[in-house]
Amino acid sequence: MMSEKEVMNIIFAGVGGQGNILVSHLVADAALEKGHQVRLTETFGAATRGGSVFSCVRIGDAGAPLPRKNSVQLMVGLEPLETLRVAVLYLKPGGWVLVNTHHWVPVDVSAGRVDYPETSALLEGIQKLGGKLISLNATQIAEDLGNNRMMNIVLLGGLMALGQLDIENELLFAQMENRWKHNIALANQGAFQKGFDIVKQQLSVQV
Repeated sequence: MMSEKEVMNIIFAGVGGQGNILVSHLVADAALEKGHQVRLTETFGAATRGGSVFSCVRIGDAGAPLPRKNSVQLMVGLEPLETLRVAVLYLKPGGWVLVNTHHWVPVDVSAGRVDYPETSALLEGIQKLGGKLISLNATQIAEDLGNNRMMNIVLLGGLMALGQLDIENELLFAQMENRWKHNIALANQGAFQKGFDIVKQQLSVQV
């Protein structure tokens, strides 16, 4: 859990079209409701859909929109290759990385400019950076729940299961109620809870 004076840096990394920006806004708005100071920054690649996208939420008295290199305590990866790319620059040694193992082929790969590495190699690369890694196929989990577009919300639940943020789950649920119709909010709350429970289980096994 973050201390009173610590700035908590959270990066959501993926490609356009995955709902990266949405989850960062949910976290930022919930943190504001909690009474924290918040900075939210969105960085887009060459294409809105399929290009690299990451967003950063800084909770606390942050003096700049982006954190220093190697200072991010929490990373949520919606796409494994993009997660590694961003983690190389920003992950703090000992920081948490929660990554979706289902790949979404980035523009460089689909254009034939580069090959896509094996997922196992990407996860190994993230581990070599000195972070604490939790991986799950959030896309498949969301699909099993009826809508693979809720993958980002599954990961949001997983993020909250890490217990590093001074935000209650109920504040995030309230943001969903504010943003969506009741039935859609309920479905997303279910996806959140599923991700939360799965990561809690993984953490209990690791102890």
